[in-house]
Amino acid sequence: MRIRNFGRSILSVAILWAGSLPLSESASAAPPRGTATIYPPPAGEAPSPRYDVRITDRTGIARQSFVYVDRARHEQVPDNHGTDLQKGRTFSWTTFETDGPVEVQVIRREGRFKSVKLRPSRYGLSPVRLSNDTVEFIAAPGQKISVEFDEDLDKCYFDNVECVQHILMVFADPKTPESPVTGISEEDIFRPRPGTYAETAKILNASAPVVSTMGNAGGKKAVVFGPGVYTIGYWQVPNNVEHIHLEGGAIVYGAIDVLPLGAPPDIDDYLKSQTLTLRHDFKLTGHGILSGRKIPWHMTKDFKYCGDGCWWKNASLVQLAAENITVKDITLADSPYFNLTFANGADPRTTGVLDGFKVVAQWAYNNDGVKTPARGRIENCFIQANDDAIVLSNSGATIRNCTLWQFGNGASFQLGWYNKSVSGIEVSAIDVIHAETWWGPGDNSGLLNFAKTNAPAVRPAEIRDIRFNNIVLEDRNLRLVGLTAEFGQKIRDLRFANVSIGSWRHAGESLERANYLNTATGGSIEGIVFDNLRIGRDFLTTSNVDWVGRFQVTGDVSDIVFSGPNP
Repeated sequence: MRIRNFGRSILSVAILWAGSLPLSESASAAPPRGTATIYPPPAGEAPSPRYDVRITDRTGIARQSFVYVDRARHEQVPDNHGTDLQKGRTFSWTTFETDGPVEVQVIRREGRFKSVKLRPSRYGLSPVRLSNDTVEFIAAPGQKISVEFDEDLDKCYFDNVECVQHILMVFADPKTPESPVTGISEEDIFRPRPGTYAETAKILNASAPVVSTMGNAGGKKAVVFGPGVYTIGYWQVPNNVEHIHLEGGAIVYGAIDVLPLGAPPDIDDYLKSQTLTLRHDFKLTGHGILSGRKIPWHMTKDFKYCGDGCWWKNASLVQLAAENITVKDITLADSPYFNLTFANGADPRTTGVLDGFKVVAQWAYNNDGVKTPARGRIENCFIQANDDAIVLSNSGATIRNCTLWQFGNGASFQLGWYNKSVSGIEVSAIDVIHAETWWGPGDNSGLLNFAKTNAPAVRPAEIRDIRFNNIVLEDRNLRLVGLTAEFGQKIRDLRFANVSIGSWRHAGESLERANYLNTATGGSIEGIVFDNLRIGRDFLTTSNVDWVGRFQVTGDVSDIVFSGPNP
């Protein structure tokens, strides 16, 4: 292994970092200047029993913003589902639109608190205590804010990890100037009334409303769900539907499978997805919620159950067999499997833009966030995942300005589990506000991961030209990188610039919980640059890479560069 170190003046370091700010007893620093859009509460949906949220905009009138809640799943299936590690947790959230800063009041209905933390710390928000159970702060458009009261913290994962037991997210979406369906003729829009559009089926020993009766949506081009509660089951979206829009105040229980062109394929056709003819375009938009809460974990598309090894059979929350996709603003909650995937999970024919979406209340294993569209963009997002948050499936993708919350399984950015070729990926302005991964031997964790290969290599493959810049990993983290290149796999030319890590979760403990670059079984890793990588107050250099960086290097690894300020 060859390791090089280049120093620069401390004045050249450019890491964005904001520590926790003290809880103030004074009034807010600045008056609200924005105009907020508050959505109607969905009739029949119970609000969170733990939190109330009020929004005050430039009108000076405080208005209630409905707070949704999703309680941790408890699956009873024969396979390892992981929900037993999340018992008792809840995820609450509220969403509104605004065109400028607004005042947010959060009332903790469970009573008093001593302190509160607002994340991401990068925002530099100053919480103001108004009473023993109420805190106030200013939120700007686009901010996705975790409000963490000291009384809602606990120990999780067999007491191995400090966690937020009861989560509250406040999503201040930028105001949409006009509805994305404005240009569609009303004659081409199907607007179902709130209600149930699904029949029940028995999955293992439980009955659930999963067989959709949405049909062809009246033959219309667009489907708009207005405010209210809907149950649509697992819906195979027919070719006539080109756009699904969920308005603010709508919560739709179900899953959508946007079919390829032609007759609905057989399940096993997804194993050879390149033979499927993709649609040209599809849009999924709106400030509403698509929740998989009522769909059993690992339910197959033919309403059976399948454990591990059935990725092409299981119903994801959103599956899009389209060449060009637009996903905008929507909230995806409590998925039965993957949250958003393509025809086969990594179809390189799919490109597009995923912007402003939120992924919340993911309790089970296989609750991955999203796949990268080839040459596409993922931006301005929030993803809480209990598996890999963003899977780097395809080349040429850009991911920027996202906030991630990693539960106890998976990596924030996952390259995969088999020899592959992918390149030209840019990742920037990422805040990992929590990384709850704790099990050291786990080989699928870290900010960036390439796990052990599940199958022997069939041809040489190369991962190259991936850039991470301006990344903040708050608090304690298991690892930054875990890369395993096995026989036939090359990894080269990766760069991590301006990365700040709070601390290591297992500092001073076994090296199995360290960062690792591993080629012991025949692959190679070369040209990895760490430029201005900071752990706590320490910048990583060749002189402290072992005890500060906790790096473990095995096999054919060369040209590992650490550059940063001179001591």
